Amino acid sequence: MRSRTLLRRAAPAYVLLETVIATGLLVIGLAVIGAQVQKSYFGARQMERRERALMLAESKLAELDTGLIEFESVDEIMEEEFGPLFPHYGFRITLQPTFNEDLNHVTLEILHQVRDYERDEFDFDTAEVLQSLHTFRMVERPLDLATDFGMEEKQVEKFVEAAGDVGVNIDASDWDPRILARLDLEELISFVPVMMETFGLTANDLQGLPPEVRQAIEQFIGGGGDDDEGEDVDDFDDGSQDEDDDG
Repeated sequence: MRSRTLLRRAAPAYVLLETVIATGLLVIGLAVIGAQVQKSYFGARQMERRERALMLAESKLAELDTGLIEFESVDEIMEEEFGPLFPHYGFRITLQPTFNEDLNHVTLEILHQVRDYERDEFDFDTAEVLQSLHTFRMVERPLDLATDFGMEEKQVEKFVEAAGDVGVNIDASDWDPRILARLDLEELISFVPVMMETFGLTANDLQGLPPEVRQAIEQFIGGGGDDDEGEDVDDFDDGSQDEDDDG
């Protein structure tokens, strides 16, 4: 009887102990799950920043290739922000010479720093480097149409004259192709057919251009052809009229 009495008195204590243990295990489990969720969240944020940094790096390399970014000298460092569209991002481009005098070593770093865009300046020294890309670029030099393209003197003269007729001045021995990026749309549309005729390009070579530019060039070329045909028809009609008058 006495043992049964002790068991009855101890039963609530066992229940309380089980409750405490179960609650402790639940709290520990929730803490582990919360830590994993937080880790996944920060990992996703970091991955998003790195993907955006890669996109921004590709855009800067494209600007470098098209001549929109120019360096005045070797060993120059360029540091700028990406502006209000990407307020927490900046970039650093370093240009260095290599053992090959025709190649430069380009280092592009995409930087990240959380800040108030309106009040805080971007600190390039303390910003986090999200992406660091290394590449090589040819030393910029002008082109000589005769030497670099193997054009004959008559071809060069014809090309320079045709380009001048559409308002594009070209120095045959010191031609910088980046002038194409500075032309407005009308000048570019007028100049592309001249280049196509000079370098033997066809309509298939225009596939890399934006659709609206390609369509405008094709219309320009087609329109010119239609005008010529119209002039021929007019000349033929005039001749027929003259014959009728003579008759």
